[in-house]
Order: sequence, then structure tokens, then C-alpha cells
Amino acid sequence: MYNIQPTNTDDARSRALGVALIGVLLISAGAVLLAGNLGLIDAHFVFRNFGPVVLFIVGVALLMGRRHDQVLLGLVLMFVGAWGFAT
Repeated sequence: MYNIQPTNTDDARSRALGVALIGVLLISAGAVLLAGNLGLIDAHFVFRNFGPVVLFIVGVALLMGRRHDQVLLGLVLMFVGAWGFAT
């Protein structure tokens, strides 16, 4: 197995930033869905046009973290985001 506890302050800060980013993305997606249900915006349009960009940015962030166990996931997210944005 591997150790899930951060070994230094940089790892702890990186993990906290990642958890905060995921939280912000989930809250934003919920706000968009709520606004779509209330008829304020077209949620399908927002997710169709900005969803792939979010995937691409998350993939780039994973690659910039330089953790070897997340390189493949970062590349896959970048590919899926670019493919979704191109279609």
C-alpha cells in the first residue's frame, strides 16, 4: 500500500488545494443545475460548452503537479476535454 498522510507541508498544501478545487467545481455545477431548473440559464448549453474546458484544465493541473501516479489521468482528462471541445 501507499501512505495517504502527507509527508511535508508542500504535500499537505497541494492536497488541500486539490480538495478545495473539487469542492468549488461541485458547488459551481450545482449552482448551474439549480439556475437551469429555475429557468434562469440553459444548463445544457453551459455544460456542453464549458465542461470540456474544465476537464482540460483539471488535466493540465494534474500534469503540473508532477506526481507520477497522476500523469496518465491528467493526459486522459486533457484528451477527453480537447475531444469534447472539438466536437
